[in-house]
Amino acid sequence: MSLEFREIHVFYAQKQVITFNDQIDLVKNRVENQLKAQPKDIKLLLVMAQIYHLYYNNYKLALNLIKKVLQIDPKNVDARLDLVDIMKYHSVGESSGKQTLLEECLELDKYYWRIYFIQLKVYDSMKLSNLFLLSKAIEYLEMFPNNFWLKTYYLQIDTDMSQQNKIQDLTYLKESEYLDFEMLRRLAYITKNQQEKDFSILCEEYSIRLNPNSFYSLNNLAYSIAKYKDNQQKSIEYYKKALEQNPNYFTTLKNLVITYEDIKDYTNSLQYLKRILRQNKKSEFAYRMMIGNSFKDQEFKIGLFFAKKSVELFPNQFDLLISYLDLIVRSSGYQIYDYEEFEIVSFQAMKYKTKNVSENDLDFICQNLIYIYSQNNLIDDFW
Repeated sequence: MSLEFREIHVFYAQKQVITFNDQIDLVKNRVENQLKAQPKDIKLLLVMAQIYHLYYNNYKLALNLIKKVLQIDPKNVDARLDLVDIMKYHSVGESSGKQTLLEECLELDKYYWRIYFIQLKVYDSMKLSNLFLLSKAIEYLEMFPNNFWLKTYYLQIDTDMSQQNKIQDLTYLKESEYLDFEMLRRLAYITKNQQEKDFSILCEEYSIRLNPNSFYSLNNLAYSIAKYKDNQQKSIEYYKKALEQNPNYFTTLKNLVITYEDIKDYTNSLQYLKRILRQNKKSEFAYRMMIGNSFKDQEFKIGLFFAKKSVELFPNQFDLLISYLDLIVRSSGYQIYDYEEFEIVSFQAMKYKTKNVSENDLDFICQNLIYIYSQNNLIDDFW
């Protein structure tokens, strides 16, 4: 598959799609100059807000412009949708706030396709099931059957396309006049699902050419380079560029931890794990990695600290409970001094065990309980 690079930048204002075919810096300068002459032009204000938000990661300046739009036109739908997109993109505000704004948009104009596109993005960010996302994408496509954005999102979710449909749909997407940096990123997802790895990477590279500051695109290209090109050092460079644009983007921080682990650079891996925990003291991923590393490094007392904290935060996770029990045993030199804690956690683990739990885990619990009870002359309690 091939794809020619085209300079395309797409914006949304007054329920219209606005495209530019110049480099984004030139577009920004042009819009700024026009705003000096027309400071209350809603289209220009919204385009400028989207430029700040999407191309410069400056959502605060974008919010100021959106506020001006809503002062001029309190019922403006695109301004509300931009607010939702900013909240999702930069992880600000509550999920309920995004949904409230989307419901307001539906009350203002339930026939505007962009509402449903943004709704899909919000659902996606909530980590809902693929089946749910697919059902919503199909529902929205039935309402707007020829919509490029909804069609692209549907194809991104639907990983079971037939070969014939794949060729037709990808041709349709590739030739679109709206194939901007975001839709290139989505096209990369689609082709990656179809095992077109080189083409997918090309889409990600083009996406970054259009928007060098897109931390989503930088992260995705870094991941692809590591996974499909086996070039971890190059991928780390792109991950770091992504963090320059958004230092708190969890996916990139997590990917850096894993990549450094893969190349056995545990010092840097630990630094990014600590960074995740500073950002989110309840990160399940970080606790799992800390516990796993403690086993590898045989730092059982350090692991015990994180394991104890993890079961306090995530009491229903059977595997974390088992890790905690294991570390109680290992950190005590297999003597189990804190037998009361071991007993409490053991029964907690058995309470939350699932069908997929191995017999080895249950044997581990039972054998150590027998040991505890025998050491404390409580063996009759076990039986």
